[in-house]
Amino acid sequence: MLNPANTILEMKGISKFFDGKPANDQIDLKVNEGEIVALLGENGAGKSTLMNILFGLYQADHGEISIDGKVVSINSPLDAIALGIGMVHQHFMLIPAFDAYENIALSISGKRNGLVNHQVIREQIKKHSIQYNLSIVLDTIVQDLPVGLQQQVEILKALFGECRILVLDEPTGVLNEQEKIKLFSSLKELKAAGLSIIFISHKLDEVLDISDRVVILRKGKVVDSVTTNRTNKEDLACRMVGRDVVFSVKKGPRLFDNKMKDRVLEIKNIEVHGKRNTQTIKDLSLTIHRGELFGIAGVDGNGQSELVEALAGLRHVTKGKIFLNGNEITNRSSRSIKQMGLAFVPEDRRSMGTIASYSLDQNIFFRNSDSKTFRKHFGQIDKKKLHMLGDRLIKDYDIRIPHRDMLVGQLSGGNIQKVILAREISSDPVVLVAMHPTRGLDVGAIEFIHTRLLELLSSGAGILLISTELDEIISLSDQMAVISNGKLSRPFRPDELSLSQIGLLMGGSDEEACR
Repeated sequence: MLNPANTILEMKGISKFFDGKPANDQIDLKVNEGEIVALLGENGAGKSTLMNILFGLYQADHGEISIDGKVVSINSPLDAIALGIGMVHQHFMLIPAFDAYENIALSISGKRNGLVNHQVIREQIKKHSIQYNLSIVLDTIVQDLPVGLQQQVEILKALFGECRILVLDEPTGVLNEQEKIKLFSSLKELKAAGLSIIFISHKLDEVLDISDRVVILRKGKVVDSVTTNRTNKEDLACRMVGRDVVFSVKKGPRLFDNKMKDRVLEIKNIEVHGKRNTQTIKDLSLTIHRGELFGIAGVDGNGQSELVEALAGLRHVTKGKIFLNGNEITNRSSRSIKQMGLAFVPEDRRSMGTIASYSLDQNIFFRNSDSKTFRKHFGQIDKKKLHMLGDRLIKDYDIRIPHRDMLVGQLSGGNIQKVILAREISSDPVVLVAMHPTRGLDVGAIEFIHTRLLELLSSGAGILLISTELDEIISLSDQMAVISNGKLSRPFRPDELSLSQIGLLMGGSDEEACR
């Protein structure tokens, strides 16, 4: 039970409607001082909407918010910051061309004689960094920082606003395991200092690890609240989705074998340059057969992005060759490669996977613009057929969209990912290249996507799956390899090496040392 004397935040009867449909429906939420509360729910359950209301990005249609027992009015982020509320968004709100110090300094309202005292601010940043286990190189341009350090810049920005309530929206979605451990260490330090934290996540293991209490939303309503030490992963999944969830993948019979004629993707000794024209992919080869899922594990930043972009025709291959279904596609245009049967789920769903200012139907057409299926006489778009496909994909992939003309950029991150997956898988590809396909999805959606991938394999397609989720790679792959420093290990079956051996490969250890 909450002790009212310690309650720092109370939201009562919060409702928010979009086009007459409730995103939040009479939601009540309390948060204690020095407490970490996890907000858990499926994609589109209303978690981010509720926190955007708290931070002043949206205004509630009904309900009230109290801080320290006093009803407050929050009409903008400036109002929220003045009340001690800080928010780190799923997609960071930093200025990429500014350095870390400049981004933090912009959030500071306190001035001396009308001027910012930079020396004092730097000392304060250093003090906060040490106190809360944050490590920032202040003079580094933000766009050159790893995402984990960019996130720390966001947290420091919030702390300098004299934050008492910190909201984190899907904070680990783009972090590797080491960055996540670092973040959780910092959050525990912040909690110990009396800060209250609201932690939005789909990842049940993380929720169990970091939170004191879990509030579960479903279809815009609070359906449950449970103390973290009185629940488990299976129980939370059931409460969130409303049914039992299968965590392990059950593989059916496969079509593939290792015959030459069944090869759908061959990569032969390719080299690819990354940013600043430095060699990133080094003499990399792999083969995927019809009906086979090949998984690549590794820590982000070891050449995965450059590899998939080379396959999709978005990055130049400086050496070697790539074959799709026996036809060479090396350095062909992305449009040509797509027409030849390669489907692509990119790492960045917003900037590469969709056009935010287009509707769902328009984003589907963007993938199928060369298809005669959606063309009428004189090349006009057959909007009726396109709309019918959109309706089917919305139903088949459970895409939560308030209305059909809504812009894709207005959807939740998980629903944007469903749009991309639905569009690409429905194109009947020869090979699907998928990078982090379940990133940001809830457990029910992950279970569904895994089933769809297995169905695609059963139809005879090949899949290249790249993920930092090692459990996902191991459970789905027929063969897998580890990428480290742009080089690929020898292929092996998932049951051939232990987790510790795979971990050593991911860390760059010699293969012989891992046998």
